[in-house]
Amino acid sequence: MKRSLKSRVFSGLLALVMILTMLPMGTLAEGTATYTKISTAEELTSGKYVMITNTGYAPGGLEGNWISAVQPTMSGDQLTDPAGAVWDITVTDGGVKLTDSNGVTVAPKGGPTNGIQSGDYAWTFSVNENGEFSFLGQGDDTVTLASNKGSENKFRGYKNATVSGNPNGYPYEFTLFRVEGETGGEVTDPTEPGNAPIADGDQIVIYNPAYGKALSGSYDGFYNQGTAVTISGETVTGFTDADVWTVIDNGDGTWSFSYNGQNIGMGDSYTSMPLGEKNDKWELVENEDGTYYIKNTVRNAYMEYQDNYGTWSGYHTINAGSEGMFALKFFKVEGEITPPETGMPEAGDQVVLYNHSAEGVLALQSDSQTILNAPTTVENGLAVPGNGGVVFTVEKNGEYYRFRNETFGYLCSNGTGNNAFYATEASNDADWTLAVQGTGYTLESRTAKFNGKYSQFLEYYAGDYKTYSMYNVTDYDIYTFSFLEVAEGVNVVDGVVNNPTVTFGTMQDAVVNVEYSVSLTVDATFGIKTIEATYGGKKATLSNENTTYTFTIPAQDMVPGEMTITVTGTDNKDTAFSGEVKVEVLDEPVITKVTPASGSETLDNKRPTISAEIVNAGENPTVTMTVDGKDVKAVYENGKVSYTPAADMADGRVTVTVKVARADGKTAEKSWSFTVGKAQFQLYFGQLHSHTTYSDGSGSLESALEYVKNLEDSANVDFVAFTDHSNYFDKSGDANPEAALYDVSLMTAYSKELWDAYKGAIAAFNESQSDVIAIGGFEMTWSGGPGHINTFNTAGIVSRNNTVLNNKTSDAGLKAYYDLLSNSALADSISQFNHPGSTFGTFADF
Repeated sequence: MKRSLKSRVFSGLLALVMILTMLPMGTLAEGTATYTKISTAEELTSGKYVMITNTGYAPGGLEGNWISAVQPTMSGDQLTDPAGAVWDITVTDGGVKLTDSNGVTVAPKGGPTNGIQSGDYAWTFSVNENGEFSFLGQGDDTVTLASNKGSENKFRGYKNATVSGNPNGYPYEFTLFRVEGETGGEVTDPTEPGNAPIADGDQIVIYNPAYGKALSGSYDGFYNQGTAVTISGETVTGFTDADVWTVIDNGDGTWSFSYNGQNIGMGDSYTSMPLGEKNDKWELVENEDGTYYIKNTVRNAYMEYQDNYGTWSGYHTINAGSEGMFALKFFKVEGEITPPETGMPEAGDQVVLYNHSAEGVLALQSDSQTILNAPTTVENGLAVPGNGGVVFTVEKNGEYYRFRNETFGYLCSNGTGNNAFYATEASNDADWTLAVQGTGYTLESRTAKFNGKYSQFLEYYAGDYKTYSMYNVTDYDIYTFSFLEVAEGVNVVDGVVNNPTVTFGTMQDAVVNVEYSVSLTVDATFGIKTIEATYGGKKATLSNENTTYTFTIPAQDMVPGEMTITVTGTDNKDTAFSGEVKVEVLDEPVITKVTPASGSETLDNKRPTISAEIVNAGENPTVTMTVDGKDVKAVYENGKVSYTPAADMADGRVTVTVKVARADGKTAEKSWSFTVGKAQFQLYFGQLHSHTTYSDGSGSLESALEYVKNLEDSANVDFVAFTDHSNYFDKSGDANPEAALYDVSLMTAYSKELWDAYKGAIAAFNESQSDVIAIGGFEMTWSGGPGHINTFNTAGIVSRNNTVLNNKTSDAGLKAYYDLLSNSALADSISQFNHPGSTFGTFADF
C-alpha cells in the first residue's frame, strides 16, 4: 500500500481543479394514467393496481421487514399522484401474487408470525360488502396484510389473531384502483448505444444541474455524498477525485460506472447505491432538454439527488415537478488523472485500524469480548499508537478481508454481534467486508448477524470496539476506519506496540516526619519481568495487588527538601521502562486522624471524645479547638489534642475546627463534621445502569450478582442496578399494553415469565445477603430516537414493541410514556434520562 494513500485518507480528499468538456444531453415523455376503482372479485384481473386503506395510505416498496407507506391524493373516488404505490397483481389458480413498485414479489415471513419478506408467493383474497379487498396468507401462514397504523403506517403480514376484530386499529381492508395507461413514472425508451454521450473508458463527472451537485464515490452512511461544484460555460471546477467515475460499456446497451475498482449498484431492496452491489447495470434515458435519466436495469430505479438530505439514492418513480432531482448531465475529464486512492488495503500490508471517532486504534482484548482502544496520533499520514496498539497483517479470503496479528491472531466477531475478539485460527468469523464511508471504510462482519439477518459493523463506543448495527445511525465516525502504517521509531514487538509506561497515583502533599505512601501502575502489554523503586537514593519495598504497586516511605526518611522517586524495570520481552516523580517535602505542622471520623454518626454516644493528632508541631505549639464555632477547653499532650463534653450533646450535625501554630510561626488548620446520634440522610454509592444477557450485555445476570456478592468492602459499593432493554422482554406484535407497567395481569404470558425470572433472581439475591442491594429496573429504549430512559420500581414492564409508545410522529411515543409515568399507580416509580446526545437522542431537546 502506498504511503501517500494513508496521508490522503486522513487529511481528506484534495479538491481537483480540472477542465471538463460538457457532453451532449437529451426527453421525458409526459405520462398520463386513468385509475379505475374495482369492488368485486370478478373485476380483479392481472394488472397494475394502487391499494389504499381507509387511512389513506398505500403500500410502496419492500424495505427490509416492512413495506413502506405512500399517501396518494384522494378526492372522492378520484385518485392522483400514486408515486411509488403502483403494484403488479397477478391472478393465478392458487391465489394472487403481489409485486411491489420495485418489482419485488412479497410473501409472509412464514407461519403465524408477524413480518414480510420477498418470495414467489400466492395470497388468498376476500371482498367485503363495501367492495374492499383483504389479502391473507395460505395454509400455516395465518396472517393478513395490514398497516401498523400509529407508527409510520408501514405494512407487513400481521397474525390473524391480532388483526381479527381490529383491536389495535390495524387497517387491513384495501380499496383497489386498476391503473390504465401510462403512469407519471414512465419515460421514453433507453438511448441507443451509438447515440450515447459516453463511451467505454471515459472518466466522467455525473452532475445534477438543478442542485449543482456531483455524484460522489464517498458515502454519508448508506448514501452517496453530493459534492458542490461550480459550472462556468462548459467547464466544471471544485470536484474531488472521489467524484470521477470510469465508464464501462457492457455491450448490451447498458452501462456501469466504476470508482476505485467497484461499480455503483443497488441491492434487491432499499434505495441506496453501494459500491460493489450486484445490480450494477444502468440504462440512459435521453430528455428533450439535453439531460439524462440513469435507470437501474433490475430495480427500475433512477439515480436522484435528494437536496433535503444532501445525498444521492435510487428511486423508481419520477413525478411531475420532481424531474430536477433525476435529470443529470455528464462532464468528461480531459487529460490524465490519478486513480482515486482511498486507503483500501492490500494483502500483505502491515496496518493499524484507526477509528475516526476514537482517534485511536484497536489494542488488546478485554475480558468481555470487546477490543480496547489505544489513543493514537497521526503524523504525515502515519500512525503513532499508544502502548498496546495492535498491528495487523492484511489477508484476503476471496472477497473478504482478514486482519491477523502475530501475537493474538485474527480479528473476529460472531453470533448476534455486540462483540469483537481475537482467535488464533482463521474461520468465517474472521471475514470482513469493506465499504467506503466518507474518508474511510466500514468493516461489516461476515458472521455476526442480529436476529440472524441484520448486518453488524465494527464500531467504537464507550471506550472499546465491538460490532453493532448501523440502523438509524447519526454518528458515522464511530463506524469509520482507516488503514494506516506505523511511523518509524515506534517500538513494535510481535505485532504489538510495546512501550511500557509507569503511571504514578495521586501524589499527596509530603511533610517532614510523616510517613508517605506511593502507588503506581505499569502499563506493560507483555507483563513485568523486573521492577524496582527508590526514593532519595534508598531502595523501597514494593507490594503488588491487582497490578497496582505500593510502598511506604518511613517517617524518619521524610526530611525537608525535594525528594526524587524513581521506578525502573523490564517487561517479559526485555523492553526497559522507567518513571520518575519529584515530591517537595514540606516542613510544617499537619493535623490528622480526627475523631469522630468525618461524616460519621455517634449513635447512642452523646458525649463523644473529639480529638486530632498533630504531627511536626515542634516545641510548645499553640493548639485551639472550636465546636460549632465556640471555643472549648481541649487538652494537648503527646502530639494529640482532645476534648470530651461534660454533658450530652444535642442530636444533629457538629462541626469542629482545630488550629495549631508552631513557635516559628508556621500554622495549620483543619475542620470536619460528624453527626451526634443518627443522621437524617445518608450517602450511598453505586451504579444505576447495566445490561446482562437478558438483553445485549456480555455476562449473565447470575454471574453479575455473584460478582457483586464477592466485592470487597474497599470497593465502597452500596447498590447495583440492572436495567436491561425492555424490548427484549416482550414481542413485537404481541407487546404488553401500556397499563401492564402497573397491572401485571395485563402482561403477556411470555413477558411475565421473563420479567418474573429477572426480578425473582434479584429479589433472591437481596434476601441472601445484606451488604450490597441489587435493584431491578429496565431501560425503555427507542430505536433511532428520541432517547433511552431507565425506569425503576414498577410492577410490570413495557417497551417500544408497543406501537403507541413507539410512535415517532411529533414524538407521540415519548409523550405517551411521560403520560404513563404520571399515572397515580406509578407514583413511587423513578425514571432517569440516559446518555443524551446525538447517538441515541436528546428527548426532543428535553
